[in-house]
Amino acid sequence: MVRRFIALGAALLVMMAAAVSCNNPSDGESDRDKLRQAEDGQTGSDPRLLSDAGVVGVQYVRTGDYSGSTEKFVVVSSKAELEEYDRSIPDYIFSADGVGSNGFTGNIAKYTDEFFEDNFLVIVRQVEPSGSISHSVQGVDGDGNIAVSRLVPEIGTCDIASWRIIIELDNDSKLDKYNVEFIDVDPTGKPVPPVPIEPPPSVEPPVPPAPAQTLKGTKWKLEAASGGFEEGGR
Repeated sequence: MVRRFIALGAALLVMMAAAVSCNNPSDGESDRDKLRQAEDGQTGSDPRLLSDAGVVGVQYVRTGDYSGSTEKFVVVSSKAELEEYDRSIPDYIFSADGVGSNGFTGNIAKYTDEFFEDNFLVIVRQVEPSGSISHSVQGVDGDGNIAVSRLVPEIGTCDIASWRIIIELDNDSKLDKYNVEFIDVDPTGKPVPPVPIEPPPSVEPPVPPAPAQTLKGTKWKLEAASGGFEEGGR
């Protein structure tokens, strides 16, 4: 009977651990879904958070290159350019037989020559200190500013994450120049105000020491003969 209770208790602990792990996904998908739901109808709360006009679709692809190229984003206008970009991303997942994957190749098969006849891509690279940080593309304005909201949860995983955000855009909206801005938001989708940087406290300059002075005074001499004191100079 005791063994049966012990086995039952162990099974309950395993089930509880599985439930906790499911509520803390390492890829941030759950947080991203919450962010998109919260942002629905709230994009007008800040002029940097735009509508998604002109955006055909978005993919958020996790890769494994945490260092190397510092290029923030690229504009891709053909399948050949996309394949060249794909080759620049190193493999980081290897199977038992040594076959590698960069996490990106498997997500770009739909971008065919036919796709690029009417569309193009802006691929944004972002490295985060935690895989729990999620993103959501808000749109592109007429000046080519791409707004991407960034949700940082209060509790996150300790893994570094490299992301490729693939933004699909219509050729009719193509511009000569683009800029990407990441905007930190809270779970409701509203921008988080920057933390003010307070200046260091002022420190009074040290008071210089007084210049050394030579003491000049009176020397008293004890005159044994007179039994008293005699005042005299130095």
